[in-house]
Amino acid sequence: MAKVTISKKFPGGDLGEWVRGKIDRIESGNRELLELSVQAGSELTKGHIASRPTAWMAAIKGKTGRIETERMLDAVGFRSASVAQYDWRGAFGWVSEKRPYFLVQEGGGKNTFTGGYIEPMYALSDASAEIWDDLKFMLEEHVRNA
Repeated sequence: MAKVTISKKFPGGDLGEWVRGKIDRIESGNRELLELSVQAGSELTKGHIASRPTAWMAAIKGKTGRIETERMLDAVGFRSASVAQYDWRGAFGWVSEKRPYFLVQEGGGKNTFTGGYIEPMYALSDASAEIWDDLKFMLEEHVRNA
């Protein structure tokens, strides 16, 4: 059997070093993209809350968003953390405080004060979809160019 020798020179001169460098660049960039994404998701969610009033609030109170006490808006945040090497997790939304009425505002439901229906705002849902699409695109570009 013939012996095959690879003679192509890689940046840095060694294939193993080149691969390790690629992996390090990918990991570092992935972590940065995740952190930027959860921050952006938090801001998008806040923007949606501030700009999507219920029909009642818009008609009766002239509100442009769902901000009465600012508790729901102020509770929006983000976090990211390493769980293991090459395993980063991120979250945005109501990560530190979650009240039942936040979820009713998000997905719609019965108004416990009036008995009427609160239409959904989809602030977190829409922000998640937007960020996920952007993150997938940015990760593909990053890995391709690392």
